[in-house]
Amino acid sequence: MKKIVITLFLLPTFFAYSQDTIWTKSNTKIYGSKAEKQQQDMIANVSANHFLCRFIGFKQFYDQGISEFLQSNGYSFSDAINKPGTNVYILTRNGVYVGIKPAKVYITFYHDNSERITSGNVKGPLSTLAAIFLYYWPQDAIWRSSDQLKPGVSAIKHCYGDLISFKWVNNQPIILISKDPNVTLPVLQETTAN
Repeated sequence: MKKIVITLFLLPTFFAYSQDTIWTKSNTKIYGSKAEKQQQDMIANVSANHFLCRFIGFKQFYDQGISEFLQSNGYSFSDAINKPGTNVYILTRNGVYVGIKPAKVYITFYHDNSERITSGNVKGPLSTLAAIFLYYWPQDAIWRSSDQLKPGVSAIKHCYGDLISFKWVNNQPIILISKDPNVTLPVLQETTAN
């Protein structure tokens, strides 16, 4: 009986290591290189929320990271608008609403001709944007509370080569995602190990 239990316990580990590791053209079109996918998986695995990813320079597949984070925190996917060079994801706050409209979040990413992310932004209610800024990206010693992100305040985070800016534009909060000019962290392309 012990041998059967031990064997059943070890089988998933064996199959995990024996899976085919061939990287196909289809995988490259979706995720980029195998090294890029491995880097993104590592970032997600070490993050507190497991949805974290790098955006700038990576394939448009990773646009969905913030959407997935929100869907695990009280929002539902409502719609997507995909145009050449732009993806917009619209999410709606879960709940029953009488006489008022439910809160919506708009996540927009811009891409180059290779379908790689060049920039992005997130718009929506202050409470949601503050939660995204504070908890989607790694915790920060300076920015710890949504009370700190009151109107007129600008805040930034540096995350794996992405510059995350929380700002107020026309009295509305917005999160801007751009390339961090102070950090040189290249997008990993094919390596000899791939």
